[in-house]
Amino acid sequence: MNITPFPTFSWSFSRQNLFNTCRRAYRYSYYDSHNGWLRYNVSDRAQHVYRLKKITTFPLLFGGAVHDIIYETLLEWFERRTIPSEEELIDRLRQKMNDSFLEAKYEYDKWYDRPSKSTMLYEFYYGLPLNDDEIKKYRTLIPQMIRSFLQSTTWQTVTQEPDRYQFVQLEDFTTTSIGGTNVFVVLDVLLHDTYTNEWHIVDWKTGKPNDHDAIQLVLYEQFVVKKYDVHPSQIHLHNEYLATGTIRSFQADDAQRQLVSDIFSAGVEEMRALTVSDDNEPAPLERFPRAPEDNRKWTCYRCSFREICEEDPV
Repeated sequence: MNITPFPTFSWSFSRQNLFNTCRRAYRYSYYDSHNGWLRYNVSDRAQHVYRLKKITTFPLLFGGAVHDIIYETLLEWFERRTIPSEEELIDRLRQKMNDSFLEAKYEYDKWYDRPSKSTMLYEFYYGLPLNDDEIKKYRTLIPQMIRSFLQSTTWQTVTQEPDRYQFVQLEDFTTTSIGGTNVFVVLDVLLHDTYTNEWHIVDWKTGKPNDHDAIQLVLYEQFVVKKYDVHPSQIHLHNEYLATGTIRSFQADDAQRQLVSDIFSAGVEEMRALTVSDDNEPAPLERFPRAPEDNRKWTCYRCSFREICEEDPV
């Protein structure tokens, strides 16, 4: 790995969302944590910020576990045509959550040494009480998520016509380039309908629907157009909402594509304005303000950078 003093500039929707939410957290996440994964020849601060970046919350932990189970299930279907039972998947998801919970509670040293390979929950790190109602909520959601997945349009479609659909990408973390800027995309599922030569991009959602869900899929559409030389009219976009067992399917229009382009262009310009060199060196910390005072109640809630944010100058 080529070790550089500053990270390579890139863009993603998650990066844009953090930038819009809190410039200070953005600075910590994308700059101060750089090289923090190294074990030698790196500052204590970079290692510390990197560890904080790897702290997770119950909603994120749960969403990641659900995605892992779906990935494993689809991979098993693609490779061996096996269909697990609902009970088996519920047990797998419950076990995955239990294992992560126990690791976060009892294996601090393991996480401290290799934060990217272990789990640490916000409540455990900061010594806060667990929310019993939230734990009960996620226990209830485990069977609900599995049932919704097994009854989902995507799962039913690929298992009922196994020879028709080809898995092209599955939870692949990849990049494309727009105007010379690296753009990160993660497609949950990319399917090719070999009968109609149509393409289907699927994004699993464990939370509530929001306006950004569709726009993110439009970005993915542009990636598929470029990478696989596919015409936009051949691409169908799907948000599968597991909490409600519903799906939103659509094809992107020019207005949505322009909106993605505008969000990207404006975001890159604003982010670049907070760098001071072509090497992507960040501007001084004071140019990355904390979230506005009236937004901090929800913005700072469960922010993993709370520890250093309280210590650093305004």
